Amino acid sequence: MNYQHFDIAQPLARKEEPPAAVRMRFKHTELFGAKSKWLPPFRLTPSFASADGQSIIYRRRSQVVLVGDGGETAAAQATSFAIGTGEMRVRIDQHGYARIVRPVRSSQAIDPVSNVVDGAADMERDGALAVCSHLNEHVESLAFPHRWTPSPDHVLLPVAVRAFPEKQPRPPKASISTDPRVKAAADPQAMNDYLDARATWLARRLAWDASQRSIHQLKDKASAGDLEAMREYLMRCLHDVLWPLPTTISFEFKGPGEAWLEFIVPPVEAIPDREAAMASGNRVEIRRMSELSHVKLHNRHALGLLVRLIGELFAALPTVNEATVSALQLAANGKPQRYIASAQTDRRVWSSVHSHGAATADQAIHCLSQLGARCNLTALGQFLTITPFD
Repeated sequence: MNYQHFDIAQPLARKEEPPAAVRMRFKHTELFGAKSKWLPPFRLTPSFASADGQSIIYRRRSQVVLVGDGGETAAAQATSFAIGTGEMRVRIDQHGYARIVRPVRSSQAIDPVSNVVDGAADMERDGALAVCSHLNEHVESLAFPHRWTPSPDHVLLPVAVRAFPEKQPRPPKASISTDPRVKAAADPQAMNDYLDARATWLARRLAWDASQRSIHQLKDKASAGDLEAMREYLMRCLHDVLWPLPTTISFEFKGPGEAWLEFIVPPVEAIPDREAAMASGNRVEIRRMSELSHVKLHNRHALGLLVRLIGELFAALPTVNEATVSALQLAANGKPQRYIASAQTDRRVWSSVHSHGAATADQAIHCLSQLGARCNLTALGQFLTITPFD
């Protein structure tokens, strides 16, 4: 894994404050996902991707392989797909059309009639559909931030707790002399360079091991109910999540057994509003979503995030027995900020809900209904103001 271009956790001293117009109830406030970007021009794929080809948004860094300066991988940028077990591939050209790429030896004497007869048109269509599915994957995943909700039965560890990723420098090879009486020895300059590199590597390794011990110590303190350690450890666990959208979270502890958290729901405008679809001629086209589809995607994202943060609280802090999480919507069109969803539950109920799969199922609203959450939606998908749990 290559994590050198990703922060394990933002420095806790650099505290991000929400806009002045936003009133948060709790004193500990931080912004997550501030560095996340959606690539232009259509905001279809995020600026980081997993090498395993699956959507990574809202997964933990320990669950994915991140590579490259921005985290992009060849899988995330794929425009060419193999067809079956043969050598032919489908490529999307600069105009969005799917085209068959045949082996060089069979590329001669291809006429339009044979192109239809041998099923190339169907292959191009299948390839174009695969590209559409690939482009839409990350956008559609915004509806499921709760898909990777951790289990409350095991205490979370940030991705920083892992083996030292750098390999030890290799010593230089000894040069073999043609004279058997001369003993083989490495070049003196190469040996000096190796010793310097090894000393530098060892210093980084010792610093790494010290940081690992400090994280385990912080976990032990948080598990023992130290409030300051609980605050810092929760921040580390939340920074371990790959947030696709900037999200402000505020929280407070009322003793080691009770946690209160609220978050600002990202606005509708922050949700990507384009989708890839098939057009005539097996062409991949980027279209604007319908307004209703866009609003529904935003609503499912908000409710899924509510479920996810309940799970994060219980999984990071074993002393917390009761959690209250509320979703706050910013002011718009002259209207004041308001609460649109709120849930309050204890560890026993949450453990039962999670073990039965409701916390990670597609419809977060079903999980919230089992928790007795407060949330009202109109028939057109608009949130109504609710009174949050106190």
